[in-house]
Amino acid sequence: MSPPRVLFVDGGSRFGWCYGPVGSIPISGSDFFAKKAKVASHQMIYCGAQRWLQEFIAQHPVDVFAVEQPVPDSHLKRQTNAATSHLKYGVIACLFAMAGHHRIYRPVEMPISTIRSKFIGRGNLKGEIAKPQILQKCLALGWIPHDAEDLSFDRSDAVAGWYATCLYAAPAIAQPVDDLWVASERRKREAEELSRRYQPAPVPERF
Repeated sequence: MSPPRVLFVDGGSRFGWCYGPVGSIPISGSDFFAKKAKVASHQMIYCGAQRWLQEFIAQHPVDVFAVEQPVPDSHLKRQTNAATSHLKYGVIACLFAMAGHHRIYRPVEMPISTIRSKFIGRGNLKGEIAKPQILQKCLALGWIPHDAEDLSFDRSDAVAGWYATCLYAAPAIAQPVDDLWVASERRKREAEELSRRYQPAPVPERF
């Protein structure tokens, strides 16, 4: 039986995404659901969310679809408003509806604390502390290239969410991300780079 293929989306007007079979090196990125996101209506963003997922699944089969579980408004005190709440829950509803259209019937909502606990070992850190640590771990693992144009927290948060979902979906085959594993992967990449660098030059053919 092949490993389940997991897609995680950290949704909003700008969103991060991460995809790959459990145990693999994932692909990831970030984007906007609507052009001119700062002035786009909620309706445009909802349509864009469904269109994006429709096009993504057409190219990448998905077995498990997950999103970051929204933080309840009661926990945010004065840091949110009605418009933000409508957008937050509306995007997730649209994504879940499109997932159901593609027969992905049990989407997962992954709590932020669980994501951070599984990926960096601390689920109770505040965002301004946790987000840079998550990005640094993604870089150390080689799951986001150091020279990537997109080094946004939207992207790295989605990678962390993907990993937590992999542990949920298939814990027996999800790779570890502890410090020893990170060091091992770094040495492996360094050895591969040295091997490529010092390969003998091809001998030109005689005329």
